[in-house]
Amino acid sequence: MTKEGKISRAYVEVQNMITKYLEKGIHPSTDLLKQAFYGDKYDKDSREQQETIYGCIIRGRETVIKLWDLYLLDSGGKTFLKDVAYTEVYEPEECGKELITEDFSKFHLELQNGKFGKDTEVIKQNLGHFPAIAVILGRKMKFFSKKGHNFLTATGGKDSVWYIPSYWAWNIREYKLYNRTVKILYTQLRRGIKTKVLLPSGVPLEEAIKYGTIIEAALRDTTSWACPKCGARNIAENDKCAICKTEKTVIKVKKGKSKKS
Repeated sequence: MTKEGKISRAYVEVQNMITKYLEKGIHPSTDLLKQAFYGDKYDKDSREQQETIYGCIIRGRETVIKLWDLYLLDSGGKTFLKDVAYTEVYEPEECGKELITEDFSKFHLELQNGKFGKDTEVIKQNLGHFPAIAVILGRKMKFFSKKGHNFLTATGGKDSVWYIPSYWAWNIREYKLYNRTVKILYTQLRRGIKTKVLLPSGVPLEEAIKYGTIIEAALRDTTSWACPKCGARNIAENDKCAICKTEKTVIKVKKGKSKKS
């Protein structure tokens, strides 16, 4: 067998091992993967064996990045955009779960501290849509894993193990990937509204993406308002509830003035 053939065989076998471990809830270490792959030939101190396993892990990460980018660009970005809108409309509970994770808290802190450079403001403007992307990415990661490709990062330290990171953790580490996602989302949202794109259910995209503002409102402490009818949180800029279309409550105050809640 050629050297290239051996490398390809190692990649397939190591990635399948990783997938099986993850499905069992086990986060494998490099040494565990070495033992599983080499069996009786396992050598704890072998640099060559170490590099082979590590090379398979890095190749898996690079493959998943390419697969994710292909998904983002499928049909000019329309597939991705429709998936985001669908997830926001029909799976708000799953989106909401993303907002209470420790990884999201870390990501949000990075964002508030301007760690995303010149794109920080654009990210903040679109933040309400990203919990849906996090849900989609998690599912895509599982799909890619079943196909034999895993995006792994290490916990680090003496007892370091490999795991698939959340969307938030991934993008704290891989800012450039996040940046591409942001730009594609931003461009396609504007294009989808302009061309009146419909979701598979027939709901107009412009109407569907308003549900993302419910998530965005949950991130704000004082600039959001609660719908008096259905109780959904809405961003201050919305005059009507994104869910039930009820208008903001107008509260009468003295001196003939009024203000919106």
